[in-house]
Amino acid sequence: MANYKATGLILKTRDFGESDRIVTILDPDLGKLEAVARGARRTRSRLGGPCQPFSHNQFLLWQGRSLDGIIQCEVLDSFAPLRDDLFKLAAASYIAELVDEVVREKDPSPEVFGLTLGTFRWLAEVDAAPGPVTHVLRAFEVRLLTLVGLGPSLDSCATCGVPVESWADQRAGQAGTLAFSAAAGGIVCPACRAAPVQDGEGADP
Repeated sequence: MANYKATGLILKTRDFGESDRIVTILDPDLGKLEAVARGARRTRSRLGGPCQPFSHNQFLLWQGRSLDGIIQCEVLDSFAPLRDDLFKLAAASYIAELVDEVVREKDPSPEVFGLTLGTFRWLAEVDAAPGPVTHVLRAFEVRLLTLVGLGPSLDSCATCGVPVESWADQRAGQAGTLAFSAAAGGIVCPACRAAPVQDGEGADP
């Protein structure tokens, strides 16, 4: 069985057997992968401490037929604040769950990895209060949606496609300001905002 290395974030863990733990890892080059940390739930296990959710680690793994295994694990950043505070724990778990859903197994996603790593760092540093934590989550959601092709249109009108840069020249002769329309999927220009509303769809300033 061949050995290989990975450097990634632990998205989640789950118990396996009597003393093992299945670890889901997000690596920028290898994508999402699962590996077993044998004996990780034992008190004196050398893998139990490093294999914690949200930690950024270097791994040495062996390749198995159906499930790979972790030989060594070195912590680069434990991101302990994400597990020590209730608000941050819930937020980090939510982030990891979203990433786990959008990244396919063994599909390299360096942009998503970079976003997740940066968001974990930001989340670890902000005040442990609902306001700052929620701000981090909303920023992460918008960026993640953009990376997977589902983000809102922010550089041009979602209705007519007029670039934002051209609005400055048009505003002098048009009433109203730009707005965001959830129904349209992004911001809308003054002209489209002033257009008659159909089917109950509107734009919020």
